[in-house]
Amino acid sequence: MPSRSISDLHPDLAYAYGVACGRWMHLYPNAPKPFLTATHRPDAEQDQLYAQGRTMPGPVVTDAKAGQSPHNFKPALALDVAFKYP
Repeated sequence: MPSRSISDLHPDLAYAYGVACGRWMHLYPNAPKPFLTATHRPDAEQDQLYAQGRTMPGPVVTDAKAGQSPHNFKPALALDVAFKYP
């Protein structure tokens, strides 16, 4: 399972995410709120995602094998964001 912890992000990326979230919520107070869905992702999960649409059912969702995704570094160099209504 991927981490959703901001503490697993590179400090510069964690800071940028915090600034972007603050700006978003200031500009769009009634819009859906951002939240992290993935920061660090273990190699085994990255391999599963890479297999999807290739050797496993489903659409292709990544071109990165384990060790090639910025999510696989610790601290992570990538993050995934989604939005939810309060």
